[in-house]
Amino acid sequence: MGKYIASLDNSFTYQSLQEPVLLNKQAIKVGISQLKNQPDKLAQLAETLNLSDIFYLDEDNWVCSLTLGNLFKLTKFAYFFGQKPSGIIESLLFAVAAACDYVSLPNLTNRVRTFRFRLASGRLLGFQKDNQILILDYAHEIQSLNFLLNDFSYKFTNVRPWLITRVAPDRRDQYIQEYGQSIAKLNQIQKLIVYDKLTSKGISCQYAWGERHPNETGQLLFDSIKQPNPNFVVEFSQNSEVDTLQAALASGYPLIIHIYSDIQQVLKFIRQAGFRRIL
Repeated sequence: MGKYIASLDNSFTYQSLQEPVLLNKQAIKVGISQLKNQPDKLAQLAETLNLSDIFYLDEDNWVCSLTLGNLFKLTKFAYFFGQKPSGIIESLLFAVAAACDYVSLPNLTNRVRTFRFRLASGRLLGFQKDNQILILDYAHEIQSLNFLLNDFSYKFTNVRPWLITRVAPDRRDQYIQEYGQSIAKLNQIQKLIVYDKLTSKGISCQYAWGERHPNETGQLLFDSIKQPNPNFVVEFSQNSEVDTLQAALASGYPLIIHIYSDIQQVLKFIRQAGFRRIL
């Protein structure tokens, strides 16, 4: 008797809307889409899939509902940079589809307009000092990393960012190597700096399958990215996370995206360095 919301833009989630279990549970089915924007075709799709509603984006960047009409302009949302499809806009559509049952439209529009991620959440945090911009995020797999880079490449068209990233030490070698090979295919960055999560702690960690030492996963990730000869500069930092970020900022490069490990330590450092929040 609940509500099931799924994306129409992904073949697997699209297929999930046709699962018999939803009928057995008498679930209300709702679709969202960033890519489909023709109301007549969406209405036909809703009938085919037995959906109660579809939330979508029209050509003029309105968030719309088949049943409620135009809801609000995406330009009211601080995290819309003009890029579609976008991971954050997909998340917004999910939130709106869920919240419409509980929040009035004027209140919903106001919440969208005033929404900012909490610092502690560590998502899409933007800071600036003089002419240098720093973005903090936790994107730790290739799909979310691509969404992140695409959004900011669209927002800052005149400069390709430096990306500082790492990989979780509990990942197996094969995962790290495959992740590195995926990162090597990125074409939105000018430079990549790899650091190691364990270096900041200065200790090794034991897992069910074995042990990881400081700089071990960082080195493996660096080697995996470097080997295919990517079209960007790759460096491996054996310093702590904060020291690695500090050195990158000291270069004066105008746009740096940092995938953090310890958000509290990073926030403490950038406050002391004089950065102010802009996003």
